[in-house]
Amino acid sequence: MRRVRTTKMEWSGIGSGMKSLVTVCVMVGLAAAVAMFGTSVKRVNAASENVAAKPAPTPLNADAAAALLEQLKESLTDAVESEDDVAAIQEKWDRRILTGKSRKQILDMLFADLKTVVTDKEAQDSIWETWQSIGADEESTEPTEPTQPTEPTMPTEPTVPREPVADMPLVGARSAFWRSPEVGITNDQKLRRVELMQKEFKDYIGQTRQFIPENGNYKGVPFVLRKDADDPDMELKVNAVKRGVAIVVDKGLTLPSNLTIYLVKDSDRFKNPLCFNQATGRSVRPVGMDCQEVMTIAYQRGINWAPIADIILRKITPTKPAALSDSGLMGLPKPSITIIHEIGHILHERHAGEFFFTLGPFRNTEWTAEVNRRGAADEAIAAQVSEYAKRNKKEFVAEVFTGAVLGKTFSAEVWEVYRRYRGPSIPRVLGSITYQRPNGANQQIRTTR
Repeated sequence: MRRVRTTKMEWSGIGSGMKSLVTVCVMVGLAAAVAMFGTSVKRVNAASENVAAKPAPTPLNADAAAALLEQLKESLTDAVESEDDVAAIQEKWDRRILTGKSRKQILDMLFADLKTVVTDKEAQDSIWETWQSIGADEESTEPTEPTQPTEPTMPTEPTVPREPVADMPLVGARSAFWRSPEVGITNDQKLRRVELMQKEFKDYIGQTRQFIPENGNYKGVPFVLRKDADDPDMELKVNAVKRGVAIVVDKGLTLPSNLTIYLVKDSDRFKNPLCFNQATGRSVRPVGMDCQEVMTIAYQRGINWAPIADIILRKITPTKPAALSDSGLMGLPKPSITIIHEIGHILHERHAGEFFFTLGPFRNTEWTAEVNRRGAADEAIAAQVSEYAKRNKKEFVAEVFTGAVLGKTFSAEVWEVYRRYRGPSIPRVLGSITYQRPNGANQQIRTTR
């Protein structure tokens, strides 16, 4: 049998060509893959860079947050028919800490509060659409360096030129003279004051079981009454307060916006909770807190140093020391005169700016003899107004304001001190008036600033 020899194929010749061909194909394939995926990777990286380069919305500082809040509050009056609903929404908003948050965060937060009161979906959508243009130009998208959370600051009024008049320096705060336009209180002091005022206000209000709201309006000027359901003198207080508010409006004065008056029962238990330690049973006095018995009190600043106008009215009986509210001016009952006095405090703060918060007693044991001498001189002039006006500079201004609104006349010395403490102007009372000096000579003094 013939054996057939089988020859094993070698890769040395044609096999080498095939290797080369396979290698070339692989290389071409890899190049194509790199080209394709490399472009995708570049696109992904570029997109990532674009996302990273787009800055996050800048947090609003205290001024910008407060301004945005005020604009949103104003928008409610047109969008929400019920004044009670408006008041309820604004009360929720005033509890919010807005400083350091972006415009979008603030809108989302406040809209969530609004939806708990305004439940109609169509109304919600309409309000949200309106909000999209509010404060939009205030939000910056420029990248900024990380900063510490900003502290609340009070909007400043335009500086009004004043003639230089020597006066006692303000001890504490910035220890500047009253005429200095930069006089004010620091951000730390503002935070502390707001903390104390809000706690004091809530603790006072918390002593009342139930408030019954009533929307007041005089000649188109709105205000809100919140009445203690347990107060047997409520009808007297309501009628008296409405009469006092009407007098203020008739004098050409503008009531503070969102004025809310809490009428509470006159009880011995109604004392400042911050001034009494329940655990030890001892009286305490926090720094900056007035611990005298509370008869009435007006609050001017709330969360984020936002302007508020909340008044608590309690007393209908005479006070000690005697105030103009006990005088029966124009035949008015005490609550009518008292509410004018408290409105005067709020208007004083609005008119004087941060200077208002630097005003304290006429004299202090820590002050120099010269400073106390000047303070004693002003205190003696305050005695011309009332005993209560001698209590401190703020009470002096509020008492003069009250007397002027009710037609009481004062000496040129009283008006000069009132002007130095930046008391609010009264359009139909103050102006260029001639006063009789003690020596019989006439003097004309400009009583508005």
